[in-house]
This record gives sequence, C-alpha cells and structure tokens, in this order.
Amino acid sequence: ENLVLYDPATDKYIQAKYGASTNDDDVTSTYDGFSPTATRVGDVLDFGEDTDGVSVALNPDGDTSNPVLHNTIGDGTTLATPGISNLPPPLVYISEYVEGSSFNKALELCNAAGTPFSLDGYTIEIYTNGKDSAGTTIDLTGNIDAGKAFIVAHTNAALGSSVVVNVSTGSLNWNGNDAIVLKNANGDVIDSLGQTGNTGDWGKDKTFRRKSGITAGDTLMFD
Repeated sequence: ENLVLYDPATDKYIQAKYGASTNDDDVTSTYDGFSPTATRVGDVLDFGEDTDGVSVALNPDGDTSNPVLHNTIGDGTTLATPGISNLPPPLVYISEYVEGSSFNKALELCNAAGTPFSLDGYTIEIYTNGKDSAGTTIDLTGNIDAGKAFIVAHTNAALGSSVVVNVSTGSLNWNGNDAIVLKNANGDVIDSLGQTGNTGDWGKDKTFRRKSGITAGDTLMFD
C-alpha cells in the first residue's frame, strides 16, 4: 500500500509505502485532486511489512526537506523519521473577524489545542484592496492558553471595557475587500479569510465567527 499526503497550497506531496508494496510513481494521475505539476518532498519511505498503523504529515517546523512519517507498532509506540521533530500541528486559527465603522477592526485567534501555544514569530498579513501581495504585515508575540482566545485590534477600536486586547496596533486596518492571512514563523499559511486577488467587498461592515465545530484554519488563501 502507498500512503500519500498532498498540500495544494504548495503543490507538493509526501509519500510512504508499507506491506511490501512497490512505489506508486504516477500519483498525479492515480489520485484525485492532484495537480499535474505536483512534486514529491523527499524520498518514498518504506515501513516494511510489520506496520500496524501509519500516519504522515508535513514537518510542522517548516523544514520541507523531509516529511514527518510515523510508524505506529502494536504496543502503541510511535517511531518518527530519524532527525525530524515529532510535533503535532498547531490548532490555532482565526475564530472571529470584525470590520466595523471607523477604526473598529479586530481579529480573534483561538487555540483549540490542550496546551498553551506560543505565537512568537507568527504574523498577520493584510492583502489591501484585494491585491495578491501583502501590503501590511503585523508581527505577533505572546502565548494563547489552551482553549482561549487572543485578540488583535486597531489602536482606536471601541470594543467595550470587557474585551481584553492582546495586541493593539494602528496597522490592523481594512475596509472589507482585504484578504487576511495568518502565517507561522516559517511563512506557512495557517489560516486565511477572504481571497487574495479578489476585490469584492466580502467582509465590509461584517462580523464573522467560526462555527463551533471548526478547529483548523483554511490554508488556501487563493480560494
């Protein structure tokens, strides 16, 4: 059997095989959803015939030279690919967007993981007026406790005395046709709102909240 994980945001995939299978070299035509230009990251890893479970993920620290591939054996032990950090992906996403009158602009991030999460190195990019390149980048710092929110707001936003703003900046400004992208320290897209390159007023005078069942972001900033 072959196990393949494709990331449409980067047009790359990672691949493993197990159970004495041969390499499936023509994945771009074998699997649905693959682009014909997709390229494989690293070599196909062979887990052999003694595999009780396999999971596969891109390296969460942004090193795309190798994927993270796990072989879970019968006693529950997980063996990671040598030399690669064995970390779960972050469960941080944009949970609320506010585009009000004047400077009433704000963004709420949520940590859906069971442990505190550091935003050091993370950024918010604003693609002004539907442009396809970021016009503003806001650097984030600080921690989000497990299950809690982190609020970034314009310096002059009137959000009420009960709202605790974690980052206050005059750079957080939009008018409803600006795509917003949350990236990690390596420049990977963690979540996005709107569509880069689209000048439509998708978010003008709106407040959007993510549904309670959503625990991961939209990494496709062009959709």
